[in-house]
Amino acid sequence: MKYYSNDEIKMKSNSRSSDSKECINVLIIETNSEIKALYKHFFNAVAPSASYTLVDDIRETGIDCSSAAKDTLNLIKESLFDIIIIDINTGSYDRIEIANEIFKCLPQQRLIFTTTSDLRTIRRIMHSHALPYSIPILQKPFKLSELLSIINSSRGSKFDKVKLTDHVLASYTELHEELMDTVNFIRKGIKLNELNLLLIRNGMKIEDTIISLKSKGLSNADTLLQNKSLIILKNEEWYIPDGKVDKHRIIRQWYDLVDQSIQLGKKGLRAFCMMDCFFENGYSMEAVDYESTLPSQFQIPFVPVCAYRKSDIDCLPEQEKKKLIECHNHYI
Repeated sequence: MKYYSNDEIKMKSNSRSSDSKECINVLIIETNSEIKALYKHFFNAVAPSASYTLVDDIRETGIDCSSAAKDTLNLIKESLFDIIIIDINTGSYDRIEIANEIFKCLPQQRLIFTTTSDLRTIRRIMHSHALPYSIPILQKPFKLSELLSIINSSRGSKFDKVKLTDHVLASYTELHEELMDTVNFIRKGIKLNELNLLLIRNGMKIEDTIISLKSKGLSNADTLLQNKSLIILKNEEWYIPDGKVDKHRIIRQWYDLVDQSIQLGKKGLRAFCMMDCFFENGYSMEAVDYESTLPSQFQIPFVPVCAYRKSDIDCLPEQEKKKLIECHNHYI
């Protein structure tokens, strides 16, 4: 086993942006040399606004594990890391113990777990150690864009400036990033006492979506669903239940659900809407027509995020793309 001293950590940290207020300081606990090389490439080339420190994980050495955890915790306290990435695969030392020590002493510390294990198994182990569901888990092999999305989320939500009456357009190339934004969007709605609707793709299972939302930080998803602060539906059920696009029916549904949110004592309605069902059923032009019928800013307490796959937007004629963008007052 190898530990870096506090001075060594400071020297080994990539300090290109150390004076920048935007710089995020990341500690990575990882043993695999190939993965460590990937982390180095990532932080040097892809995430230059984050400084990083790589340390060896704890392996079979005969050293007392509780002592090792305490020594690691001391390094973490001294170095004030914004994010700590811990590989928690089953090995000779239970790395969950380090995470548990960190969480008990530094409950506000942001953690990210990486693993090759089954996510349900990891969640059970976390539950046994009273670790929160809000800790993101990246299942190996994961895309570095997924890691970047989690790191960027620590700088604040994309939706911080979005108001309750805004009409938001968003485009995505990765489902992971889309779900991360979904979690941030819903968490803000819960904080503001708003009713939250999530319209998911027809090919997504609601049970699996709930698990994904939990793994990305919406740890109380079950409670939100039970108390009806969160509703999850398939997008086809909402937009084209009979196989046809009736924009006036869809708009009436929005007004009815806004009224329902007020009756429930909420301040209004926010909805994260995956829009692919229009394109998969041959209704791309109808999607633009429907969106253009809605105002760019609402007079009712309603904020929808119209979430498109980038590939769907790219297939639209230029005039229709322009029309789609112009009928929203925010574009993410």
